[in-house]
Amino acid sequence: MPQTKKFSLRIEILDELLASKRRYTPSELLEVLNEKLLERGEKTIGKRTFADDIKYLRDELNMPLNRPSSANNYYNYLEPASIKKLPLSTEEVVYLREAAQLLQRATPFEFIQEIDGIVRKLENKVYTNDGEQQLEVDFDNSVVAAGTKWLNNLLAAVKDKSCVRISYQSFKATEPTEYVFHPYLLKSYKNRWFLLGKIDGNTTLTVFALDRITGIKNSSTRFLADDSFNANTYFNHLVGVSVPQNATVEDIQIKVHANLAPYIKTKPLHSQQKLVTTEADGSIIIALQLYVNVELVSVLLGYAADITVIQPQSLRQILVQKLEQALQNHVS
Repeated sequence: MPQTKKFSLRIEILDELLASKRRYTPSELLEVLNEKLLERGEKTIGKRTFADDIKYLRDELNMPLNRPSSANNYYNYLEPASIKKLPLSTEEVVYLREAAQLLQRATPFEFIQEIDGIVRKLENKVYTNDGEQQLEVDFDNSVVAAGTKWLNNLLAAVKDKSCVRISYQSFKATEPTEYVFHPYLLKSYKNRWFLLGKIDGNTTLTVFALDRITGIKNSSTRFLADDSFNANTYFNHLVGVSVPQNATVEDIQIKVHANLAPYIKTKPLHSQQKLVTTEADGSIIIALQLYVNVELVSVLLGYAADITVIQPQSLRQILVQKLEQALQNHVS
């Protein structure tokens, strides 16, 4: 049964009713449940959903539920009980510990440390703390760029929808500049973190790399949301985080040579990658609709010996220029 918020609310209400001293006939219990759902702004349910919820309480949670019969046509708990008092099993706590450990290795956020602390308390209650565990999953340990110290403050600003004053110094600048910034999203790409949002007074989206932030302060400026920015779709045509000024999405076709084809098929260059055709020699032609930015060019250069850009011509020319420069750098 799907664990939705509405489902969890119904189970919580049923548990409270069944734990009370009153005995309910099936029709009475459904009626009271629906009344309480309406009080909380939720839709009522029918007999089939009600029966499924009762079955979940009885069979999945093993609650001491009386079964209605011709002699006793009512529902209640046969003994004091509540789903709020159900203990976690040792196995469940072990799962939580493993999840917390994986999250710690994958992300640098402080709240992961708090989750780990909660799990350790649970371990003490069910006696599952058996010392340091052998590493079973190891994430990429590439060096993470500077700037992660700003993550927790910026995450709070994004969640709270509050402006911040950011001192930012690009690699070309000789000193930092302070901006009032409306933060919308934190994005990780290739072990670097980026903040997407708008500089106060600007209409275009700006991307700040956290490793170039030199300071963050609170700002009293009123936060302005941007309904046109949708984090769920923003990266549909984007590799990395940067969109060149006045750029448009390009129809890109790439021939992937046979030796690389299996890798590109199983780990696409982008989630929107489509297979156009498979050639007799095992090579493939893929299609993508992407902005041509520095991140895409960098990815393609990494595969340069095993791909051929068919279109657009402008992207072919960019790669040719980069490869010619690389050749000059390495020919004595």
